[in-house]
Amino acid sequence: MLEADGDGDGIFESMIGDTVPPGTPMRVRVDGRPFAGLVEVRANGATIVADELLAPGGEIRFTAPDAAGWVRATLWEPEGLEARVAACDPLVASSTTYCRNHVTTLALTSAIYLAA
Repeated sequence: MLEADGDGDGIFESMIGDTVPPGTPMRVRVDGRPFAGLVEVRANGATIVADELLAPGGEIRFTAPDAAGWVRATLWEPEGLEARVAACDPLVASSTTYCRNHVTTLALTSAIYLAA
């Protein structure tokens, strides 16, 4: 779940599809998953949280960019990306995305929008 504290009262009441001010506190959390996952948060085309471990029952907090636009989150399976890159590089270098990208997406949110 991607949530935001749009009115700054400490309660994350805004969710996907909502519009909040730029610079709003936000968080990603997951319900019902017994294992950790890796979170990536993208905003306005840039990664602002990269491969942060999200433990079961935990959350990852961050602040939305100061510019208008959007924020979305992806939850990946921890799949040994570093080991896959190390094993592939000697064989195929960068000729395949399998060696360089996450391959198991667990969840992808829609956006929360940022506007004044």
